[in-house]
This record gives sequence, C-alpha cells and structure tokens, in this order.
Amino acid sequence: MSGISGKILALAKKLWYFVLQYVCLTSAWLKKFIKLRLRNHKKCKAQKNMDKVCSRLGAEVYALYRQGEKDWHSLPAVAQQLKAVEEAEARVFQEDELVEAIQSDYLARKQEIIDKYALRRTEAGSEQEFDE
Repeated sequence: MSGISGKILALAKKLWYFVLQYVCLTSAWLKKFIKLRLRNHKKCKAQKNMDKVCSRLGAEVYALYRQGEKDWHSLPAVAQQLKAVEEAEARVFQEDELVEAIQSDYLARKQEIIDKYALRRTEAGSEQEFDE
C-alpha cells in the first residue's frame, strides 16, 4: 500500500511543480507585458516629440527658402534644429533598445524558471525510485 501511495505522492509533487512553473511563467509574462506597455507608451511619446522637432526644422528651412537664403546649411538656427532632431531620434532609439532588453530579460527568466522546475520534477521522480 505504501508503494502505491508513494507513487501517488510523487506524481502529485510533480504535478505541483508543473503548476508552480506555469504560475511563475504567467507572472513573468504579466510583468513583461506591463513593462512593454509602459515602454511603448514612452516610445510613442518620444516619436511624437521627434515629429514635432522635425516639423520645426522643416518650417525653419522653408522660411529661409522663402527669404531667398541659399546657404541655409551653415546657419546656427538650422544647426540647432538639426541637433534637436538628432537628440529626439536618439531618445526613440533608446526606447527601442529598452524594449529589446525587456524581451531578452523575459526570455532569460523564462528559461531559468523552466530549468528550475524541470530539475525539481526530476528530483521528485528520482526520490520515488529510491523509495522503492
């Protein structure tokens, strides 16, 4: 009787480790989902800012064109607007990199959880063999 009950307990333990694994995976996915939503919101905000800065640059260049300026490339107002565009573009790329970092962290955490609970299930199975 103890052999059957031992097997049932070992199977219950393995099942419990599966449940814990999927609870941990779900919580990790939820954490990633929330982080990605926040980052995507910040990225959208940075993209809108970049669009505004590009629009200002275009307005500046067009105003100089209407005034008859031929050498608008070297004017300080245009250089300042170009610098603002580069900074806004850098912020958008920074948000992209942070999104990629969140994805890679999630994948690493997911693999860590899977390995951890696979090891525990294996240990639970080997305990059953030693009991017999």
